Amino acid sequence: MVIVVPVDFSPVSVQAARYAVSLSQQFEDIRYIFYHSHYSVTEIETVQADMDAFADGIRAEHPQAIFSTEINKKGITDGTRELVTTFNADLVIMGINGKGKFNQKLIGSNTLIVAESLDVPVLIIPENCTWKPLEHLMLAIPYQAHLSGILPLDAIEKVVRDFNFKLEIASVHVDQKVADLIVTLTDQQALVDRWAHLQPTYTILDGSNIVNTLLEHAHKQGASWICTVTKEHSFWELLLKGSVTSDLAYRSDLPILVF
Repeated sequence: MVIVVPVDFSPVSVQAARYAVSLSQQFEDIRYIFYHSHYSVTEIETVQADMDAFADGIRAEHPQAIFSTEINKKGITDGTRELVTTFNADLVIMGINGKGKFNQKLIGSNTLIVAESLDVPVLIIPENCTWKPLEHLMLAIPYQAHLSGILPLDAIEKVVRDFNFKLEIASVHVDQKVADLIVTLTDQQALVDRWAHLQPTYTILDGSNIVNTLLEHAHKQGASWICTVTKEHSFWELLLKGSVTSDLAYRSDLPILVF
């Protein structure tokens, strides 16, 4: 497995990198690509020195980790996309600041933009997130029909298998016509059946306050990551104004896996 981790040496990006490398304590055969977008007028020698110091710190804390470093002058989105293609990466891991903070620098302020532009999942690490061994992936979906044609089923299953997750499907109910409820339940049962070999659990949640509901349930169930779908697959906006994914990313203390 190859994981690309953009870093700008800010506390947010360093924390995300440390979380990423902690995965190697639980899983073997992970290779990390730590990437810095040299977008400023800072001398390249200074940037290289910063990257070397960062790498030395990672190596000291996690001697088992296998990684290399990359520096280029491409923008953070284009540079990350290029490395994902070059190294056939499976995952990108990035940090994010709390909403409204002014010290975000490059990584914290562009994480959601990068996440929406890539063809691989992006794991967003909140600034107050701490590492714990992985056990439970909570896939958050809206309680609506015809999701099988929207969800990237194979990609989600790959993550479940790669990280040996127990899968929970948490379906958030919003106002629907009574006539639609049975159709939706039938369709969502078909989704559960599609993943029967993964033995998922299925929960319907009251969606009066979607983000709070998801976070409370995730903590109650001991979720390791919350998974949601955006990009061209975004179906939350079919039901709601605003972005559930961005609200989750800014307010969560758990990692958010974005497809």
